[in-house]
Amino acid sequence: MIFLGASLLVPMPSGSLKKHDSLWVPRRVSLALVRNGLGSGVVECLKRIRAVPKSSRSLPEKRPKAIDHYDSLGVETIHEAGELLVIDDVITRGANMMMGAVNRLAAVFPHAKIRGFAVIRTVSRPEEFEAIEDPRTGRVRLAAN
Repeated sequence: MIFLGASLLVPMPSGSLKKHDSLWVPRRVSLALVRNGLGSGVVECLKRIRAVPKSSRSLPEKRPKAIDHYDSLGVETIHEAGELLVIDDVITRGANMMMGAVNRLAAVFPHAKIRGFAVIRTVSRPEEFEAIEDPRTGRVRLAAN
């Protein structure tokens, strides 16, 4: 089960530095999920402290790695962090941003259960496409290369 009642939802910050009135889709998704009974609240504790290039606009060899995201994120301490669920709008095949964010949170909250959720996942190869609605659960792992 992805959405546990006690989970605090943590919206994923964008790769750029946040501007005051900018659109923050993962925050909106997080708030909507809590309004619908999925999660106990939203905590904006994950902050981008250094901008990283957008993967979709970068050559494959120039895309930010998980460690680049990890190093560019900061965490504001919160009172309780038993279960954290990082919310993103889109997760790509590489999932480097999600891995960097989850590991950054784990460094600050070593005893918390930390998971990730994305509304949309991209499919890189057409032959892997099965359907518009094709929910998946599983683990995102860092490849050796």
